[in-house]
Amino acid sequence: MSGNEEPSSTPQKVKLRLLVTLAAIAGTILILGALLLIIPLLRREQPASRAFSTSKEASGLYAFQRNTLYRLDSRTHAIQWKHTFAGREQPIYEPLNEKNGPVAVSGILYVETKQDAVQRFLSAISATDGSTLWREPIATRAFVNNIAVYTLVESLTKDVTTLTARDLHTGKQLWQKQYPIVVSKSNSSRGTDYTEGLRLITVTDQVLYAVGSQEEHGQVIFGRYALSPRDGAILWQDRNLIPGHMPTVAAQIADGALYTMEYHLYPVPPTTDAHGMTMSEVIETQIRAYNAAMGKKLWSSPELQGVEPNGGFSLKVSGDLLYYHDFIQNYTDHRADKMTLHALNRKDGTQRWQYQVPDNDSMTDSALLGDTLYLETSHFAPGVRSEDLQLQVIAINALTGAVRWSTPIKFLDGSEKTPTPVPGSIDPGFATGYIVDMAPVASREEVYYSSPASRITVLRPSDGKMLTQFWLDKTSQTTVLDRAVLFVVP
Repeated sequence: MSGNEEPSSTPQKVKLRLLVTLAAIAGTILILGALLLIIPLLRREQPASRAFSTSKEASGLYAFQRNTLYRLDSRTHAIQWKHTFAGREQPIYEPLNEKNGPVAVSGILYVETKQDAVQRFLSAISATDGSTLWREPIATRAFVNNIAVYTLVESLTKDVTTLTARDLHTGKQLWQKQYPIVVSKSNSSRGTDYTEGLRLITVTDQVLYAVGSQEEHGQVIFGRYALSPRDGAILWQDRNLIPGHMPTVAAQIADGALYTMEYHLYPVPPTTDAHGMTMSEVIETQIRAYNAAMGKKLWSSPELQGVEPNGGFSLKVSGDLLYYHDFIQNYTDHRADKMTLHALNRKDGTQRWQYQVPDNDSMTDSALLGDTLYLETSHFAPGVRSEDLQLQVIAINALTGAVRWSTPIKFLDGSEKTPTPVPGSIDPGFATGYIVDMAPVASREEVYYSSPASRITVLRPSDGKMLTQFWLDKTSQTTVLDRAVLFVVP
């Protein structure tokens, strides 16, 4: 619900892993060299950093599984309550990238759902008992602070984009503000979350940060806008010409500073390398810092060519450091692919440290708590069997980048049920699939990691020792596709 947005016209080759379960019509497992077929997953989505307001009523451990939201006891892990969304309504929350993650404000959870990929809703759910306080249809992603709920919607018929503020407790409209910032009606992204026009990126109680592009005289103007959360007035703007399309953007506001990371592809004359691959676009990423109230640029990083966001494209801030993940993809030799976690000095953008996984390994986004970053890494060797796949949950010193501990997690134990292929499918072997990598979540007392078949592993934050495992709402119908998506409200 806050943190990042992405345009549909900016394709990304994000290095995520998808484990595909192959099932024959007779119910046996097909073997393609091994029991697993691991493929890179091309994605456009990135994570949205969740903005939580500290609240005793909402503090604790939560989980999504299928179409149900759970609140769990932080000590016993028992289910305190569960809220099942009606009919075909499903939470909009992606496990790898935290997109559209729930926000907690003053004892209320704000959760986005969709029905049949057409209708979309925002529900305000009591953190005390899971009851629905209000539910309203929305057209695009919602953002929440301690003042209001905001949506920014581009008209499909008029050349305006409308910012709407809703009451936190009732969902009723408080006010609207319109802006003449839109993209061409022929642009397929218009009116969606991925518009190249004006869209929200992140919000605080002082600033709503939005970005947008417009074509003027055959050129693309990219703008960064700080809006008032009280009435939508533009507090400041920074506009400049850009080549190519609207950037993918992540942003974070902390201690009066706005940090923004922008990634885009821009066209270059086509060239063909020694492997016969033709390149007609160049990847470029840049990080900038602004005074959030006035818009004065504080610093900007060099333009980083060949660097793109990984599956955990987000910015995090703690103390005097700014953290982000990136990915260098080598299109001609994937053995040279690199995933890196960086820590920059907030004062000037210089690098303090970096943590890099071995070539062609995968790394998730990190959970930041206190002076520790928690993340998951994985490595796939040829011929690996699903029950032998090992992942690592790693704790990194957020000040120095040193690894504090690393705990292996067995991905599957062999007892998980395989779902029956969809009847009548033209390709029953690919009827189901599930993602391997998932970021851990952390509280001050425990670190949690979710595995397939509803299994959750609990680790001790100080040394990574496994404390226990439990299964979330497991039944005889639970299969390898049932995997809880966890989040912690501090």
